[in-house]
Amino acid sequence: MEALVLQHSKWIEEYNCDAYDPEGYLGDDYDHFWLSISYIVLGAGFLCLYLPCMYAMVKDNLLNESCYKIMLCLAVYDVLGLLTSGIISGIFGLLRFGFCISPITHYILGGFSVFTWFGQVMSALLLALNRCIFLRNEYIANILFGGKRAWIWIAIGPFGWSFIGFLVSRPGILSLSSMVWFFNPHDGYIFDKNMIYISSYHYANNLLAATALPGVYIVFLVIYYLKTNHWTFKNTSYLQQSVFFQSLFISFFTSMLATFYIAIQYIHIPKQFFYVTQVLWIVFSGLASIIYLIMNRSIRRRIFVAVGGSEKLNTFLYLPCVFAMTRNNMLSESCYKIMFILSLYDILGLITCGIVTGFFGVFRYGFCFSPMAHYIVGCFGTFSWFGQVMTAILLALNRCICLQSVYVGNILFDGHRTWIWILIGLLGWSLVGLVVSRPGILNLGTMVWFFNPHAGFIDDDAMVYVSSFHYANNVIAATALPGVYILFLILYYLKTKNWVFKNSNHAQQSVFFQSVLISLFTAILATLYIIVQYVPIPNEYYCIAQLMWIVFSGLASLIYLTMNHSIRKSIVKPIFSKETTVVPYSAPNPAHPFTKFISYLDPH
Repeated sequence: MEALVLQHSKWIEEYNCDAYDPEGYLGDDYDHFWLSISYIVLGAGFLCLYLPCMYAMVKDNLLNESCYKIMLCLAVYDVLGLLTSGIISGIFGLLRFGFCISPITHYILGGFSVFTWFGQVMSALLLALNRCIFLRNEYIANILFGGKRAWIWIAIGPFGWSFIGFLVSRPGILSLSSMVWFFNPHDGYIFDKNMIYISSYHYANNLLAATALPGVYIVFLVIYYLKTNHWTFKNTSYLQQSVFFQSLFISFFTSMLATFYIAIQYIHIPKQFFYVTQVLWIVFSGLASIIYLIMNRSIRRRIFVAVGGSEKLNTFLYLPCVFAMTRNNMLSESCYKIMFILSLYDILGLITCGIVTGFFGVFRYGFCFSPMAHYIVGCFGTFSWFGQVMTAILLALNRCICLQSVYVGNILFDGHRTWIWILIGLLGWSLVGLVVSRPGILNLGTMVWFFNPHAGFIDDDAMVYVSSFHYANNVIAATALPGVYILFLILYYLKTKNWVFKNSNHAQQSVFFQSVLISLFTAILATLYIIVQYVPIPNEYYCIAQLMWIVFSGLASLIYLTMNHSIRKSIVKPIFSKETTVVPYSAPNPAHPFTKFISYLDPH
């Protein structure tokens, strides 16, 4: 950054665009529409997850702990990283806003991008040292990090390191050719043969992340073993162990990303790996939020108290998919009829397991406040789950039969026959389950739905509150779903002597693999629910099972949006118009003081 301010003539020499035409950005090689959209969606999505975590850290004296001070510092850098690597990269890619359109803008934003990356690395390293020292010797840790000393380390370490890097390191410049941030501003046009555009500081930072981070944990574990002669943390609390493993995961991914960046900076690799590395940076910047939400009970509890823990995002993702299925004659295909019914059961499941569960938890609306309300809602919960399972099975049978024999598939599912199967199989099964099965009742102690309405107060030793129908439903999901695909693959191989679907078109193969993914997660969730119903496990696993039900209910929407071209096209078409408006260019006033200042900094 000092080149721009203190060595302006050198900056103009190295960052000018006289050798090529900026209009080249309009070529097909720079068209990364869907990749740019994915950057924006990932960045915005992780940002929505991270902000509640930051809110939770500043609530209820969490910042009294030194580790949370460092985690808050890391969160600030991560949010800046999400804005830079995700949202800004995506917007620049969409608009094809290349370096030569505005060198000064790219240069300053590139300076902030390296600032955030340096801060992320040093924050992860400081967090690793903090946790390892605390587990090794709490007395020394309090001397080093107690009180406001943690803020001093943050000012010296992450902020000092990143600020020096911001001043002395070359900034990263977004390459529209590779959609990755490189030091060479002319990537895609001029190869840096003379190695002008390198940064020793950035290389040292990445080397530090790739070696020092794992080194800290290795040294700690060796010393800990030599002292205690075992690998388990027997004398530490659950909270200390939990935060230690959170910092371990963050450090592991930081080290991995730094290694990737060393590779792409100095090794010639295919362009696809550049995309992967950029996506990894976005994911890394938001990964800590996922780790906190899954592993950090203190943060998770404060977020659930604040927002109720309702998973409304999945519902909003699903509604456009349901809308798309009713357009452009999609329901003329038997598979889309079944997928449409699955979406209705999934939305009902999201309302029950996500939104209603969250509201009941926020207001502590337990079973005894209104047994009738809980009983009715529980009936709808089991009704939706039975429907989800049987719909996944019907979709699996439909796709396997149609790929095995189109003729047989048409006999069974053509025309209105699919609706008959839906009435008999899906609606019939879920209605029978609604009538004969015990409903699930939300337990406020574990925030999971059990058959025992008094769970947490009275144990069901006599096994009164069991449901054979529900158990049979889960066993069918856990065994029949994978069984259908295994049997299909065996029959297909015996018939064709290969595993490749040569006689099916791309759309058929795509919907088949969508149904495989839906069936896979249905079988996993059913197996998990069998375990939590009949095996004593810690409360944390109950929360995971409930979150998995919410994710499963909205998972099909993500599968459709990412893998189903027809649905995605039907959603995008009404939003993005084909007509474009040309805005006339008006030249800036050269006499204006601001224009003179910009002209001095950025003569191009």
